[in-house]
Amino acid sequence: MRVVNPTTEESSEIPETPVGDIPRQLGLARETAEPWGLMPAAERAAVLLPLADALEANEEGLARLMAEDMGKPLATGRKEALRTAGGIRYLCRTAPEWLAPEVTDAGPEAGYTEFAPLGVVGVITPWNGPLWLSTVSLLSALLPGNGALYKPSEHSLRTGLALARHIRELPGLPAGLVQLVVGGKDHGRAVVESDVSMVALVGSTAAGKEIMKACAAGLKRVSLELGGLDAAIVLRDADIPAVARRIVRIHCANSGQICCSIKRVYVERPAYSRFLEEAAAEAGRVRVGDPKGDVDMGPLAGAFQLEKVEAALADAVRRGARVLTGGRRLPRRGFFFPPTVLADVGPEMDLMNHEPFGPLLPVAPVDDWAEAVRLANATRYGLTASIWTNDVALARAIASRLDVGVVGWNAHGVPPLGAPWGGARESGIGRTRSREGLREFSNVRFVRIPAV
Repeated sequence: MRVVNPTTEESSEIPETPVGDIPRQLGLARETAEPWGLMPAAERAAVLLPLADALEANEEGLARLMAEDMGKPLATGRKEALRTAGGIRYLCRTAPEWLAPEVTDAGPEAGYTEFAPLGVVGVITPWNGPLWLSTVSLLSALLPGNGALYKPSEHSLRTGLALARHIRELPGLPAGLVQLVVGGKDHGRAVVESDVSMVALVGSTAAGKEIMKACAAGLKRVSLELGGLDAAIVLRDADIPAVARRIVRIHCANSGQICCSIKRVYVERPAYSRFLEEAAAEAGRVRVGDPKGDVDMGPLAGAFQLEKVEAALADAVRRGARVLTGGRRLPRRGFFFPPTVLADVGPEMDLMNHEPFGPLLPVAPVDDWAEAVRLANATRYGLTASIWTNDVALARAIASRLDVGVVGWNAHGVPPLGAPWGGARESGIGRTRSREGLREFSNVRFVRIPAV
């Protein structure tokens, strides 16, 4: 399989897994999953916990792989490695409690509920957070006692291979429990269409819909963490200069290639001009360049992303949007595109309805917060949103009207570990990174034997 470095545009080859081998891999994972699933949850957590130390010890190497795979700046890659190690420790510490048998409201004499393994989970992960998102998805499958067919994105294969190697080297982990599938979309389809018990995807809404169709025939369980078109609502009482700077920095993280990045901004009219001025100035201060240097943003992940961003921008400009800063691919080798702030955007524009997944920040004026809520809810997505105001009571009132999975107040993005993470509408099905999330990877079984 050909992989391309988005900074240099140089390519190399990585051997694919033969698609015909996937049924054999599934058999191996299922065979080893049975004794793994019979182990107490605390013992499984103890086996997986050393993965945190391994990732920390290889922080620099993993950061370099992410830079080469998809253009993540080294500083950001190091943070991802450390965040992933911390996530492993948290999940391994809490999983035994979350997966422990429970007495229901029927009382102990009636029996108890236990959280049993499903079997083997097909784990399909994206390129934009190749270490963090793969690890969380794999632990969500393994901690409840399942095996896994792990198919990392073809655009972050070097990172996926490294993670799989660290997992295989864990003492006490049954050989064959995690099977690595290297390849592209055909390999992903083969995993989904195999006899796995569940499919867990972090990816696009289009991919999620395809997986749901494929899983429907066998009523396979799915966990789908999909795309977003997340809105930030900025009210006139906010500290506009500070908020504008913060929103630009949130938006530019990972070159705008984050499912829960801020992708639309609605600002009350009295603050609109000042917000645009401050946002454009801050965008101009974002350092774009080689991800192995001292930069804030590297390149987009590939030509496929650059084409998508350029098409969304061209549509917006054709329909009357004004480009305040950026707006053109950088004149150098690599898929570099600078932060681009857009004014005078309208709801008919493509980037206000479909996720561009890049550093395009459209900013629209609204008469009041009610109009902002209506526009924020007017797309098919519902991952996250944020409210920027000094009025906490008003923020709560607005939050209850937003049709999303997570709402932030003067903050944006994913909640802390332990809080349920997921989206509404076409941004996904299910929750992860929490008690609810681990139990979604389990068979909730009631046993009619009195609880001890």
